[in-house]
Amino acid sequence: MKEKHNINPADGIYSDCKNPRQNTKNKSIIPYTKEGNTKEQNFLEPRSLPLSLSPREAEVLNLLALGLRTGQIAHALGISNVTVDMHIRNGRTKLGATTREHAITLALHHKLITPFSK
Repeated sequence: MKEKHNINPADGIYSDCKNPRQNTKNKSIIPYTKEGNTKEQNFLEPRSLPLSLSPREAEVLNLLALGLRTGQIAHALGISNVTVDMHIRNGRTKLGATTREHAITLALHHKLITPFSK
């Protein structure tokens, strides 16, 4: 049987969760290094510089920011889904992003993409 967790709506967290990376009230998740030491990280700052994306990576992230899915981006650009995923992965790596959404946030924050401009 799966273990149930008690959720305290006031805290917005699992109250009986033993995971050390789990959010606690008024705290953010702190990533752990391989050695187990914690490190503070501002998630809007990239991990490596200089900040740049290839024109295709920027184009794919622009379309992703507009809400298009991988298949829609592939169709719009005339490329395969695998190629779209590769451009997203390369963009994430260059930006030091942990997710696709994080990559979009970083790219917008650093003005590398402008999905709503003409």
